[in-house]
Amino acid sequence: MKNLQTAIQTILARAVKDTEPGIVLGIRQGGHTLFTAARGLANLETGTAFTATSAFRICSITKQFVCALVWREVLAGRIDVAAHPGKYVGWMKCFDPALTILHLMQNKSGIRDQWVMAMMMGAKPEQRFTLEDGFAAMRRAPASMFAPGSQSLYCNGNFELLGQILRAVSGQDFQLALQTHVLAPLGMKNTFVGVDTAKALPGNTRGYRHIKGKWVEEQNGVHWSASAGIVSTMEDIFKWDACLRDPAASGLPWVDKIKTPQPFTNGASAAYASGINHWQAHGRAVLTHQGALRGWRSILLRFVAEDTAIAVFMNRTNSPSGYFPSRVAYAAAKALGIKPVWQTAATKKRAVARVASPGWYCSIEQGLLMQLRNPPSGAVANFQRDADKLFAGDQAHVVESDDQYLRIIQTKRTQLVTSFEEANMHALMQRCAPGQANTPDKPISASKKLTKPACFASGSYQCAPIDTTLVLAATAKGTTIQFSGPFGKGEVYPVEVINTTTAYFEISRGVDETPPGRMLIVFDAAAKSLEISGALARRVVFRRG
Repeated sequence: MKNLQTAIQTILARAVKDTEPGIVLGIRQGGHTLFTAARGLANLETGTAFTATSAFRICSITKQFVCALVWREVLAGRIDVAAHPGKYVGWMKCFDPALTILHLMQNKSGIRDQWVMAMMMGAKPEQRFTLEDGFAAMRRAPASMFAPGSQSLYCNGNFELLGQILRAVSGQDFQLALQTHVLAPLGMKNTFVGVDTAKALPGNTRGYRHIKGKWVEEQNGVHWSASAGIVSTMEDIFKWDACLRDPAASGLPWVDKIKTPQPFTNGASAAYASGINHWQAHGRAVLTHQGALRGWRSILLRFVAEDTAIAVFMNRTNSPSGYFPSRVAYAAAKALGIKPVWQTAATKKRAVARVASPGWYCSIEQGLLMQLRNPPSGAVANFQRDADKLFAGDQAHVVESDDQYLRIIQTKRTQLVTSFEEANMHALMQRCAPGQANTPDKPISASKKLTKPACFASGSYQCAPIDTTLVLAATAKGTTIQFSGPFGKGEVYPVEVINTTTAYFEISRGVDETPPGRMLIVFDAAAKSLEISGALARRVVFRRG
C-alpha cells in the first residue's frame, strides 16, 4: 500500500502544482475505498485546498443517473423503452417516427446536439443558454441525421428529453426524482442538481482556464439538468460506485439495467449502454464515462474483472502539464497493475504507420473532414483539433489508432474508408483535390483564395428551419463566416480553404465543453447552397437568397 500511495502522489505531482487548480483521485477495490488523494486548490483566491469533500460538477457522468431512473419507471410498467418519446410528451412527436426512448438512452437517436446547433444559430460562448433554449434548438432541427439505431453519436439533448419524459410520467422533475430514488437511499447527502452553471458551488469551489501563463476563472452561462447537471463530491460518488458494483445489495436493483448496451440495427455490437460506456476487449470490460464543462473535468472508471473503480476530478479546462482525468486514471490503473482493456499480456510495441496519400479527405454524407499527415514521428489523422497517432493494422493499407477506435483502409489513392467501430460508422471519404498553392499537409490561406469569385460565393445564405442567416465575407484581410439567428449574432470565424468546394472553420469555444471544433463547409454551385457539418451536427443546409 505504501508503494502504491507513493506512486499515486507522484502522478498527482506531475499533473498539478500545489498553487494551481486542483485534482482529487479516489480508488475503490473489492467494495472498499483504498484511499483518496488530492493536490492543488479548489479556489485560487482564498487558497482553499481541493479535497475529497470539495463540491464538484461531475457533468456528463449525470447521464447514467437519469437513465437509471428511466429504467426504474420501465420495470414499474410506466415507460416503454420501445415507444416513441411523443407517446409521453406531445411536442416530441416532431422527431423521427422510428425514434425510441432506448435510442435516446444509448445515444443512437441521430438528433443534432443542441449545443452545437446553438453556435450555428448565433449563440456566443458565455451567453445565458437555458434548458428551454436547448429544447427550442432541437425542435427547429428535429430530423435525425441517420436512421435511429444504426449509429451512435453523442447528443446531450437526448438526456434532457429523457428528463422531460420522466417528469411527464412520474410528476417529478429530475432533481426531485434523483433525490427521492437515488441520493437519499444511497446517503449521498452532498449531491444535488446545479442547473445554472454560473452559480458558485458549496465551499466556493471554482473552475479555471490557463491562458498566457496565468490561471483565470472560467465563465459559464449554460443551464443543464438531466444531461450533465449533478454536483457531487468524491466521497458521494463512491457511494454511487458501490451501487454500480452491486445494485441489488444497495437496494436499487434497477440500476443494473444501465450496464448493458443493445446492438445496432444491423446486429453490430455497441459500446454505449444507458448513459455509460461499456468497453469490452480480450474478455475484459470497463464501465466508464467522462464529464466536461469549462473549468471542470471528470472521469469515473470501473474495471469489472478487477473489481476496481477509479475516479478523478479536476477544476480546470486545460492543463499545462498535459494531464487530464483520463490520463491520471489510467496512470493510477497502471500503478495498480491494471492494463487498458484493449491490451493483453501479449501486447507488443506497435509499429507507427506512414500513409501513402496524405492530404484532406471528405465525406459529405457523414459530414466528416479529415486531414492525414506524415510528420517524422509517424502518421496522424486529424478530425477536429486533436490528432490521433496511427499505427500499422493487421493488413496492408490499414492503419488504426492505438485503442482501435479509428480504423482507416486506403482503397485507392484518391479515396479511403474510415471506420469508427464503437459508433458503427463507416464512411467512404474522397481526397479533396488541392487548390492553387496548396500542399497535402497545409490548407490554402483564406486571404489568398476566397477573395476570388471562382471559389465560394461570398454573401448571405439562409437556413429557414432554424431561422438563421450565414454571412460569408471575403476581404483583402481574409474570409470569414458569421451566424445570426434565434440566439443572437455569433462570433466571426476565419475560414480556411482546401479547394473550390471545400473549406472549414474552427469553433474553439462553445456554450458547452468540449467546443464543436472544426466545422466543414461544402459549397454546391448548382444549388447555390452551403452545407455546414460538425462532429455532432451534420449537414445543416444554408441556401443563397
